[in-house]
Amino acid sequence: RFVHDYFVIRYVVRTFGETAGIYFNGKSGADTVSLNSEFSLASQRSVLVSVFKDSLSPLNKHDVAARIRSNSLGHAAFYMDILLTEGVIVRIDETHYSHVDNAFKGYNIEEIMQ
Repeated sequence: RFVHDYFVIRYVVRTFGETAGIYFNGKSGADTVSLNSEFSLASQRSVLVSVFKDSLSPLNKHDVAARIRSNSLGHAAFYMDILLTEGVIVRIDETHYSHVDNAFKGYNIEEIMQ
């Protein structure tokens, strides 16, 4: 059983970890610890890109909120807007979104364009 508070461990790893080969990176409520000094911080954005890319079915705001730390519909909408603006996801109906690679699989784009 682990008896120390999360924030005690966070402080110890952040302050003294490098001398023991444990590397810490924390940003916006997302803490990452690694044994590799060259690791990159997994952001909410990159996590959501993977979620959309790996999803076999389209996702709505509630699905996205359930996958982020805050569980907030507002945060979900914020991140989804970023991904929409970047062209990573597309809206496929009134409430659902999909990764561009998955959204319209099976459609013959050339045929539609004629």
